[in-house]
Amino acid sequence: MQSGYTCQSCLKSLITPSGTKSVVRHVRINPVYAITSKRRYTQIIAKTKAIPSRQRRTVVTAESLNHRVTRKGPGDLKTTAPFGVDEAEINAASVLLQPNNLFHSFSSSPSRVIRRRAAFMKSHAYCPHPDHRQTRIVTSPNDPEARKTTNSTHPPAHVDFECPDCGLPVYCSEGHWMDDYEYHAEICDTLRQANEDDHDLHSGRYFPEFEYPGPQIEEILPNMTNWDTYLYTREYNAINEDRSMRQATRLLTYPMTIASVIHELSPYNIRPGGRLTPEGLKSLSALRYNLHPPRSGSGLGIKDLKLTPPAVRIFILGARAESSLPREVWVQLEYLFRRCPLHLIFIGPESMTNRDDEFPLPERTATNPFGGIVEDRISNYMKITTFVDYYHTMHKANYFQPFDPYFDCFVLFHPGLGHPASAHEWEETLPQLLETKVPIIATGYTDWDMQRDKKWVEEKMAGEVDLLMEAGENRFRSLRWDLNDMDPGDISAGNWGVWAFRGKRYETTMKDGAMTAAPTAGHSGTECAETTNAVMVSTPVNVVLVMTIRVNEWDTFEAKMSNLPKDSSVPGEQFEPRQTHPSEDYTPDPSKSLKLSPARQSLVDDIIALYSCQPTVERVKRYTPDCVYDDQFVYANDRYKMAGQWFALPKLFKASKCEGYQIVVDEPGLIQFRNEQSWTFKVIPKTATINALVSLSLDPATENSDFIQVKYHKDQANDKDYSHEGLGFSFKKWQADQVMKHMDSPEVKQFEADKGAAKQAVNTYGTGAAEGNAPTKDL
Repeated sequence: MQSGYTCQSCLKSLITPSGTKSVVRHVRINPVYAITSKRRYTQIIAKTKAIPSRQRRTVVTAESLNHRVTRKGPGDLKTTAPFGVDEAEINAASVLLQPNNLFHSFSSSPSRVIRRRAAFMKSHAYCPHPDHRQTRIVTSPNDPEARKTTNSTHPPAHVDFECPDCGLPVYCSEGHWMDDYEYHAEICDTLRQANEDDHDLHSGRYFPEFEYPGPQIEEILPNMTNWDTYLYTREYNAINEDRSMRQATRLLTYPMTIASVIHELSPYNIRPGGRLTPEGLKSLSALRYNLHPPRSGSGLGIKDLKLTPPAVRIFILGARAESSLPREVWVQLEYLFRRCPLHLIFIGPESMTNRDDEFPLPERTATNPFGGIVEDRISNYMKITTFVDYYHTMHKANYFQPFDPYFDCFVLFHPGLGHPASAHEWEETLPQLLETKVPIIATGYTDWDMQRDKKWVEEKMAGEVDLLMEAGENRFRSLRWDLNDMDPGDISAGNWGVWAFRGKRYETTMKDGAMTAAPTAGHSGTECAETTNAVMVSTPVNVVLVMTIRVNEWDTFEAKMSNLPKDSSVPGEQFEPRQTHPSEDYTPDPSKSLKLSPARQSLVDDIIALYSCQPTVERVKRYTPDCVYDDQFVYANDRYKMAGQWFALPKLFKASKCEGYQIVVDEPGLIQFRNEQSWTFKVIPKTATINALVSLSLDPATENSDFIQVKYHKDQANDKDYSHEGLGFSFKKWQADQVMKHMDSPEVKQFEADKGAAKQAVNTYGTGAAEGNAPTKDL
């Protein structure tokens, strides 16, 4: 990587389209094509000059040399020509595209590789215009397919028209492109940037950003605040162009995402906003103890020999493109831990796809039962082993046991844990990972992708997961946007977000003279029932004990009994929760949110979706026919009026987004959470953010079922409760009645029979202060 030419492994890794989710091929440079001297390069230049000028550009390209060698680019990169060769000769012979000529439509691109991609898009991608019928099940609200309905008049059609602004085939016709231009304009600039970045990779220029520095003295500490500080303190070649920065980070994001979490100088910490949880600090401190060992005083003499600890193992599961990255990229991870040997273990059925020429798969033998490919000459402190198999198969064979939180770590790059197409592949693996009690770091292409994975883990393993690091944007994500050739409108960034978790740890305590298993901090006691089980107990000295213990019910929580009615036939008005608060600040802190059971979490998810202008008949059925909805603007005392309110929101607001919520009360019959919601008006281009306390009184008949219903829904935006008296309350009731007169949607009419639901006179209190039967509660 220190020569005058760019390593083709780097180029191949970047050129492979990420949207196809294919595995990057690690190509070795053929010695026949590698230029190792000025004489060899002069011969090529001489042959080039013999070609007529009108044919020279189309013949001498990166493709004509089978991508074995790329040459130096234009002079504005301010680099020196290798081997003393004249820079003008290099540019004339090798550069396919100049920096100011990178934008081309995919179909008419100078690069035949990109032209083939355009043909692939036109034969596989579908037009996103809402007039077409859906072509697949929608898995994300941001999916263009979500705008389509089954009642659309046009059949699905492949994309064919290329947008003149971004150069990509995005619609089936110019008419649909013009009709839907407002939607396309939201991503058009980003698509153009991705277009130019792809052409840059095929331009034939010299790529100085793919030259990596060697080790540094330990006294020079890397600053891992962001990409700029890291590249500067690690003494990379100066990267002065945004495009070069995007190309460099596309490869380095993999080792740096791992390092940014486990390194002792990690930018993630336990301070407010630092995203690290107390349990995360415990787990990562154990790992960092061996990643940054103290000086042992060892030397070359017999008397100075010291025992060397085993290597820290980093298991990368579901490995795809990352397993074939140039080894010079992964060595950058080793340079950050100079006194600790690292062992990278890539595991996955696609970890060696299209790499047979590089490493033919060995036979499975008694000494190598899973056919591992070992690369132990990477560097003095790094070894890489690749297994083409599923992790759960190897785990059941006890191939890697025992696991140690001080020496082991799992990494899942874009695992798709919650994706419908891949979730089944992780159902057997996830419990095994949690059983090891070692940190698990996971990334996602987008915020939605990451949150979906997190939700799936929490639902599948409710009560058995400790969150180590909150989900959020990765400081070392790829700065380059990648295209999905199956859907050009689907853009993503490698490792956009990162979060971490592990299996829940239990500590032995003494309670009433008996040994019990107490969950670690942040664990809800309601998840422990009275039983006798064999459990894993983690002790401070890192010894795992297996013992039979008695787990008692957590009577502290069960003592919190609600005064709400227990009879489901009682009208909804009787289920009103009343309280005032010391402060009207309801800003949520999601990191402190209580853990809900899957059924209760599903209820809260549906309520949040209703707030976010996503009403459906099933979500409105979350309320009983005699329910009450009570907020600062509306008082609706049956499900028919309630349905009118929820289905009217999309007509009043352009968008509504939940910025975050925090569960503060989880009691029998009652759920309360702080909610922060942003509302964007349709008529006025303005967005308002409201923080409120949402109280859900649950129906006793369905409280313990999988589909819980709500009797009373209250939304408080200040410290006082509602008095249900005066002009303001009259307006609230009038508003609920008037909305129904203007709602004629078939969804609302399905609840028309609920107009006759049991009702009673509205309870009045005279005041919304504590004197009005609203005791003060500090949540």
